[in-house]
Amino acid sequence: SPRPKTASDAVIVEAASRLLSRMGPARLRLEDVAREVGLAPATLLLRFKSKKKLLLAVAEHGIAGMADYFREHRRQSPSPLHAVTAVSQCVRDIAADPQHLANLLAFLQLSLEDPEFRVCAERHDAALEHEMAQLMAEAIRSGVYSVASISSSSSVRRNTCRLSAVS
Repeated sequence: SPRPKTASDAVIVEAASRLLSRMGPARLRLEDVAREVGLAPATLLLRFKSKKKLLLAVAEHGIAGMADYFREHRRQSPSPLHAVTAVSQCVRDIAADPQHLANLLAFLQLSLEDPEFRVCAERHDAALEHEMAQLMAEAIRSGVYSVASISSSSSVRRNTCRLSAVS
């Protein structure tokens, strides 16, 4: 019978995400992730097959958690517009640390170079656009945002989507 997992895939992916933010994709090694979660590097290879597949799992994890992330910000915010501001704050926080920003932009660059990462980036953009549109629609319904404001903010929203794809 197979041995029980001492660290779930989710724990491994979250650790890889943290390390990716600190180290960037080029310097990140499976050994670093394994050490972070208390596993042997060979165990990570058995589970994820390669560093690339682990990085793809990090990207998928970001997409999968996006709705929860937005829902949590909306729950904590007095209005949908405040929730948009709170979500956008993460982009400002990333930009505050140049090394962190450089590492995450290097991860985003993978979507320009690799078709599998490009698919993930496109799905991430679509999910982020969907979540932002839901907040904007709620803001319109509640009267705190006008329809005319949306067209002028759509390019800002798209650019925010692209940058936060790596966060």
